[in-house]
Amino acid sequence: MPGLPKFSAAQLSAEQIQQYDHNPSPDTAAREIASALGLGEYQSDAATAVCVDFVSYALNFARDSNFTQQQSGRLLQLAQTLLQETAGGCSVGELQNILKQQLKDYTATGDDKWFLPKQILQIADFFSTGLFAHSKLYNFLFTQPQAHDEQNIILQVETAVVQPLKDALTEEQWVQHNASLAAEAGAHKQAQEAADRERQLAEAAAAQHQAAEAAEALRHSTLTKL
Repeated sequence: MPGLPKFSAAQLSAEQIQQYDHNPSPDTAAREIASALGLGEYQSDAATAVCVDFVSYALNFARDSNFTQQQSGRLLQLAQTLLQETAGGCSVGELQNILKQQLKDYTATGDDKWFLPKQILQIADFFSTGLFAHSKLYNFLFTQPQAHDEQNIILQVETAVVQPLKDALTEEQWVQHNASLAAEAGAHKQAQEAADRERQLAEAAAAQHQAAEAAEALRHSTLTKL
């Protein structure tokens, strides 16, 4: 049945958030976040992929806004709450009210786990231009069944046959073997080039012969008319 995949942003530890922030590979970072959240099907399931992308998007925003790890954790919990309400069918107005109440509770009180007024405005803008602007699309994704195309492909796999060590070549024999292959390749190239030259000469001779025949035919035709 359609619905928001089950995950908990609270599962992400401060260490995992820090690792995400310093991971140079976006693909690896997304894979680690998906594993930590229990969203292993993100590469084959669209709804699960959207959850991983949404969490990654929130983490990128937190990093670019210089949030502390505690603040990033709070932001993720807020993001999950709003995503759940969106999947449940809340309107944009209802989502805005939820956000306002949550941000009111998150106002800074001297603890670095909370947010300053400037950060509150940044968070409001983040959700307004992202989740709220596309809430109907998110709701549709989480409430409509997905069409899955399944294909079976038969592949023929050949397993290499490894020769026993007693038949292995020594380094000297290997060098000689490669030298022989190179010599054979060189001889083949020379023979091919010689054959090409002979073909070109034969084509040139045939062209000259045809030209001579054409000239003779023209001369004969002229004499006949006279």
